[in-house]
Formats: sequence, C-alpha cells, structure tokens
Amino acid sequence: IRIPLIFKLPGQDKAARIPLLAGLVDVMPTICSLLGVTPPPEIQGRSLEADWTQAHSDRAERYMYCESFYPTFYDANPLVGVVSDQFKFIQTTRAELYDLVDDPAESHNLLETEGDIADMMEDELDAILDQSLRDISH
Repeated sequence: IRIPLIFKLPGQDKAARIPLLAGLVDVMPTICSLLGVTPPPEIQGRSLEADWTQAHSDRAERYMYCESFYPTFYDANPLVGVVSDQFKFIQTTRAELYDLVDDPAESHNLLETEGDIADMMEDELDAILDQSLRDISH
C-alpha cells in the first residue's frame, strides 16, 4: 500500500519527504488548494499542502480505507481494511492486525495480543464504510 506520491511545484527545488499517511483521495484537494480553488464539498480527502510547511505533531490520527479484490481471482474472499500511521487492520475470513512500524513486512498478526487496537480499527473501518454508504445514497 506504500506508494510514493510526488508533487513538483513550480519554482521550488527543495525536496521534502512527508512520512504521514496520504491517499489518492488527497490528490484533488491538494491540487485545488495549490490553485486557490475550493474543492467540491463531497470530496473525501484533504489537502496535503500544509504538511509541506507545518509540524506534523498536531495532526489528528488518520485512518484510510484499503481493499483488494485480487484474491477473488483465486476463489478467495476479497480483503477490506483500514490503515493508520502505525497499524493495518484487514477484515476477511480471519481478521489480521499488523504493526507497520515494528513489522513493515506484515509477518506477525497481532490480532490475539492487541485485541483492543483491533477492535478500535474495526470500528474505524465500519465508520468509513457506513459513511461511504450514506454518501452513495444521497
């Protein structure tokens, strides 16, 4: 899920790496912000422009939806989940929880030992899915 997102701004030569969670949903709001245009209200992402100039310590925890339907090509269940800066929760037949900071290869499922975090991440996933369904119905 970690894919570089690169912006080259006119007149800027200095590179900056922002180690915070971002997604494709953030591209449009970021471009709108850079152009001084208000994004449509139904846009789900947020502008990343402030991340280039401000400290990151005051930013609220963020949860991003992720999915893969690739397993369905092998008659397996699709995967849906939620990712934060530190954890990834995957809801499937047997749920999974990974600490992306300490285990970036996602080789140790923490579901049994970190049940509280898994429950909270599952609640975040449910809230994202509920909001998406409400947005579709309007």
